[in-house]
Amino acid sequence: MNDGKFVALVWKEGDSFVSVLSGTSIASCGDTAEEAVEMLKEAAELYFENISEEQKREILDSLPPHTEGTQAFEFSFNTGMPY
Repeated sequence: MNDGKFVALVWKEGDSFVSVLSGTSIASCGDTAEEAVEMLKEAAELYFENISEEQKREILDSLPPHTEGTQAFEFSFNTGMPY
């Protein structure tokens, strides 16, 4: 299971920044990279609030391991599951 740290992949697309929770299709955007990550946290929390415990476990178990030194943003959000 994931250790409670997540990786957001962020890139510039036009005038906006797009963010995706690595290993999922959960995505968001913002005017800055930081705002895109903050919006992604909110999107991920809302998504996790509305799925079953089994679905949460499946997603958390399938996420790629947290990798130090990547060019992505590290963040945490409330999954509603213990780590």
